Amino acid sequence: MKAVNLLPREDAPRKATGGGRSNTVAIVAGAGGLLVVLALAVATTVASNHVSSARADLDASRAELARTPAHASSSLARNRLLSARERRTLALAPRSAAEWRGIESSAGWRSSCRTTSG
Repeated sequence: MKAVNLLPREDAPRKATGGGRSNTVAIVAGAGGLLVVLALAVATTVASNHVSSARADLDASRAELARTPAHASSSLARNRLLSARERRTLALAPRSAAEWRGIESSAGWRSSCRTTSG
């Protein structure tokens, strides 16, 4: 029987097992991390542009509001309300003294106001 040494020699260079696989995992992980950072940068830029656009719209609206007199809309509504009230009053009011007399006699309140002497 021949003796066989199963232990490797110490002077022989050792080969790393799976060395190519660990490099691939590191490269894929690095690329994935880079993609995540790029996606976050793009999302931040898009959101920043949206906020800037909204602020510009808000500033334009505030400037337009500042140019509009505040009392114009309220006085216009008040004038419309008063004119509507006046139209109703004129439509319901009697036109002449004869109409008043007709209203008095039909209501019967004139006769009830008379005092009876007794």
